[in-house]
Amino acid sequence: MSLVARIARALGSGKLTLFTGAGFSNEATDHRRVRLPTARQLRRELWDLCFPDTKPDESTLADLFHHALRRKPRQLARLVDERLRIDPASLGPEQERWFALPWRRIYTLNVDDLEVAVAERFALPHTLVPISALTGGRRRKPRRSTIEVIHLNGVVEDGPEGITFSTLQYGDRLARRCAFYEELARDLRTHPFLIVGTQLGEAPLWQHVQMLARRHGRRRARSTRSWLVAERLDRARQSLLRELGIEWIRMSAGRFARDVLSKLPL
Repeated sequence: MSLVARIARALGSGKLTLFTGAGFSNEATDHRRVRLPTARQLRRELWDLCFPDTKPDESTLADLFHHALRRKPRQLARLVDERLRIDPASLGPEQERWFALPWRRIYTLNVDDLEVAVAERFALPHTLVPISALTGGRRRKPRRSTIEVIHLNGVVEDGPEGITFSTLQYGDRLARRCAFYEELARDLRTHPFLIVGTQLGEAPLWQHVQMLARRHGRRRARSTRSWLVAERLDRARQSLLRELGIEWIRMSAGRFARDVLSKLPL
């Protein structure tokens, strides 16, 4: 069975879940028509905010964000708001295709407002409901005409204090359980996933995967029924993902949209 047929079958079952990371939003631009920053670019912009007119050292993105949060909170809030809010006019048919498909649910590691911009730009067949894993609390059972977009690291509208970016913010996440990460860990065991823009290196995810395994016991490796789309993936990570039943698709998100998603019926 071809990849297109397998993806179409999983979508048709109503069980396929989309999971996105930083690479998923790379083609979009902010309201100044500047492309959303990569981790490296954001690190440089934070350096210039924290230590202007000095040569960058090896400071991490997380530590720079913490410094800016403590020393220059207003400037940081402005930077986050300017760089992580997406201009709807910058979006094209590929983004429309991603969000028009009937996903069971969408999880994202991103704090940007991509789904809000998509919903403003295009007439989608369903309503997208953004939810912050940090402030979402209890929620109603979604209607059939809605798709939840769960932001595991918070949403841009909550500002720098309300997202997970800095060293201590990540430490806080690891120090406690998160209902949304627990839900994600359960879903990974029981539902097919399409994973784009991340290689699943997030510590809170593996924390909750392991907590779930301890409570319910480890299962034997299953036949592949989930997919991770990435241009590069090291061999050890490939091996780990195979144990979880996740197949590597060697493509960029853009190429996958053109070669696979464009062939799927809406």
